[in-house]
Amino acid sequence: MKYEKVKQILFCVLLLAAVGSLVFGLFDGGFADVLQKARMICFECIGIG
Repeated sequence: MKYEKVKQILFCVLLLAAVGSLVFGLFDGGFADVLQKARMICFECIGIG
């Protein structure tokens, strides 16, 4: 029973950290950077870029 509570708390902490990291990345412009790099890789594979 004791470990069940610890697991729930740990899960909540990790979930909050993950959501916080996603939000920080969105506001920091990380999404646009990753999308731009993905486009460039695809263009290089096709041979356009």
